Amino acid sequence: MSSGKANRKKNDLSEAVQYFAKCKAKVVVKGNLELQTSLEIIKNASQKSGLEPFHFVPLLDAAASGFFAQTVSRQLIRALVPSSSIPQEAIVKAISWMSTNKPPIAIQCLLLRWILVVYDYIDGYDKLHALYGIIFLFLDSQVMMFFGLYDRKWKSEVRTMMEKSSSESRTLASLGTSGPTRTEDLCVSKSHQLGVKPPPKKKQRLSIPIAHSASAEIQQTEHTDQVSLCVNCNRVPFVQIDTFTSMLDNINKIEFPSQVAACLQNPVLQHLMAYSADKVVAARFNFWLQHTLTEEFLNNAPLRMEDNEMLLKKLVDFTDFLQEGIPVVENFLSSYLLTWNGLDYCPLIFRLISRCHLYGFQDLNDLILEPLRQLYFSSSVYFKCQCLFALTELLRNYAANECPRLQEQLGMISSEDQTTTETQLQPMISLCGIFPDQVNVTVQPLSVLQRLVAYVDHLAVLGLLLEENNSLLMYSAINFIELLADWNLRLKVEAVTLPSEHLVRRILFSSSSVAISSLCMVFCRYKEAFVQTPSRKRESVNMFNDMLVDICDALWRNKAFSNQTQGSLRNMGSELAPSFQTCSISYPTSRFSIFQGQAFLPYAWKFLVLTQPKGKKVHPNQLKTVKDTYLDFLEQEHLRGIIQFIGTFVMRKTTSSRTTESLQEGSVQHS
Repeated sequence: MSSGKANRKKNDLSEAVQYFAKCKAKVVVKGNLELQTSLEIIKNASQKSGLEPFHFVPLLDAAASGFFAQTVSRQLIRALVPSSSIPQEAIVKAISWMSTNKPPIAIQCLLLRWILVVYDYIDGYDKLHALYGIIFLFLDSQVMMFFGLYDRKWKSEVRTMMEKSSSESRTLASLGTSGPTRTEDLCVSKSHQLGVKPPPKKKQRLSIPIAHSASAEIQQTEHTDQVSLCVNCNRVPFVQIDTFTSMLDNINKIEFPSQVAACLQNPVLQHLMAYSADKVVAARFNFWLQHTLTEEFLNNAPLRMEDNEMLLKKLVDFTDFLQEGIPVVENFLSSYLLTWNGLDYCPLIFRLISRCHLYGFQDLNDLILEPLRQLYFSSSVYFKCQCLFALTELLRNYAANECPRLQEQLGMISSEDQTTTETQLQPMISLCGIFPDQVNVTVQPLSVLQRLVAYVDHLAVLGLLLEENNSLLMYSAINFIELLADWNLRLKVEAVTLPSEHLVRRILFSSSSVAISSLCMVFCRYKEAFVQTPSRKRESVNMFNDMLVDICDALWRNKAFSNQTQGSLRNMGSELAPSFQTCSISYPTSRFSIFQGQAFLPYAWKFLVLTQPKGKKVHPNQLKTVKDTYLDFLEQEHLRGIIQFIGTFVMRKTTSSRTTESLQEGSVQHS
């Protein structure tokens, strides 16, 4: 019974196709039930299972003949969905109809779009290659202007053939070598012949975006006298790869789809793009991406938040997969940040910023940092937190990915030229995986990292000052300091970089006990980093020891701002000494300790209430006689950083009568 129903559907489809094939004159649409029924049958069949190869030629004839209204022709062309393949005779037929100029311009455009969409499903290409001369003649029509942008699969061979056989060799040669935006160099003369505009001025050349100029630098293969039209006979369209085994068998023969934007949707295509590093595919992808980002975000197009957000999410996932940024996206960000309100797509924009390539610091400041700085000081504390986090991730990306990539390139250069000195090799050209021609900036990686660290440190200090030591912003600053401590241990950065004393002071004298505990934990990790770094600098070691003395004096020894020791904050001691003498606060130098500091008073009060008899007067000074028990209590309150700091840097000797402590000054020595 089911087979009989299927046979009836096939008969209905055949009758519907036959109806369109037998029409040889203008057909009235209004009230024509047979036309509407046949069209509906064809549309339903194409949506469910697709059309058979022998259906395409008669339906194309009907759509392009002009016997039907444009609405009917459009629906017919959109219904031309193949079930398996499309005969190349149908493509030749479509081009033949376009040559007659009978179909309206709108139908010609739709036919071209249909050819591009179904290109990978054509069962052969030899006849289509033979028509390339006719296809290039369509360049004098605006309908065909974008056809030259479709692909560069046969660009070298077609250009050579046209130079030999066509009078328009100069124009066709320029088409084959130009980038995606160079088709505007083709102009139409009044006699409908192809002409070439004069070369643009120097200023105009300099204004071409990087993504466009890179595609013009694609290396051309050497031409031979014998030109084969079937140059891609061994290529396998991606749509024909249906199993993992077939992908492995044809890994070097797979041909990317005509719509290169599909790489953002398909993880398999992303792997292929990263594996092949095809410059042509990268140029096509760059051209499409720059055009899309410009149209959707920069040209005052109607705002489509959901679509734009989806595009940015795909780009974020793609950059995370590649472990590198996309130069076209970085060019877009440099323009978009100038007018960005700091609210639209905020998390996605910051994710893209964190994947930027390693530029010189001045270039990075002009492109990214300066627009962010203006937003940073005029936005809420939540934006400041996101900004600090993004710049911290940018530093992490530089240390984990960009610097090793440059060091690998340095090794390649040194292996090629053993006579080149290290000073000559230090400024390098930054190369990237699948976009090698897009980044060409001479940088010194370690210098860029150090200047960027100082920049982020300065932003954190000013942000904490403006927001009055906001807790969220302080945790973002601590996250930044933790990254600096991990540079040498996990990311293998040669130098140990310390935060500024202003940032350490802000955290040390804050009212957040968790932040102070985290700071102590970070300094314990710094000691391990210094020990594992044989080439540590004396200035860094001295600065670290000075900060170490400050923290111990403030938290444990009740000697904050004391002039008797020489920490980094000692210069404040002489300035504050008159104030300490005239103020009404007793023992002002002990007001930052773990016993009386404002960040620890709640813990001291809770400990005394739990350990002292009810009704007894208590004071934080009583804790000095039970330090060990109080430290155990702080550990139970999850302030383990302070316990680890004291155990690492304070030498405690227990005797029968008392416990004495001494700071292990000079615990990190310069080698």
